[in-house]
Amino acid sequence: MVTFPVPYVNGDEQMGGSIAAEFLLKQGAERLGVISGGKGINASKYRTQGFTSYLEGIDYHFEKSAIQAGDFTREGAAKATEELLSKHPDIDGIYVLSDLMSTGVLEKLRELGKRVPEDIMLVSMDNSPTALSTNPQLTSIGYNAFDGGKLLGELILEAIAGKPARSVTFMPSLIERESTKRKK
Repeated sequence: MVTFPVPYVNGDEQMGGSIAAEFLLKQGAERLGVISGGKGINASKYRTQGFTSYLEGIDYHFEKSAIQAGDFTREGAAKATEELLSKHPDIDGIYVLSDLMSTGVLEKLRELGKRVPEDIMLVSMDNSPTALSTNPQLTSIGYNAFDGGKLLGELILEAIAGKPARSVTFMPSLIERESTKRKK
C-alpha cells in the first residue's frame, strides 16, 4: 500500500486541558475532577494529559481517581459524575471533555442537589451549540471552525498545486459563560 502525505488542520487538545485547569483554579476552585471520554480515544487522552500536566507543573496534588470516564455520552457522563462525587464529595471544579457530556454532568449534579456554579464549576470542551443551550450556559474551550475550514481549503489547494502537504495546529480559546461565574 502506498501512502501519501495529506494536509490537515488539528486542534491542540493538550493545550485545551491546560487552559481548563488553569482557569478553574483562577476562578477559585480548589478540588478538581475530570470527566474524560474514555480509554483509546486520542482526544480524551490528550485533553486529560494537558489538564494533569498543568497541575503537575504547579505542584498541585491531583488524585488519578478524580478522573472518571464518561465515554463521550450523556448517560456515561452522568454515571461518571456520580462515581466521581462518591469518591471525592468535596470537588468544586470539574473539567468535562465535551459539551455533550456536560449535559449529563449538569443533569446528575441537579439530581444530587449540587448547584452550578455555586457548588461546582464546570469547564467543557468543544464550544459547540450545546454550550449555549444548557442552563447554565457552559464555559467551553474550542476552536474557530470557520478559520480551520478556510485554512484546510488553502492547504489542499497548495497540495494540488504540487507543494508539499502541510499540517497546522490551532490553539484553542476559552469562552467564559455562566458555569464558572460565581456570584460574589
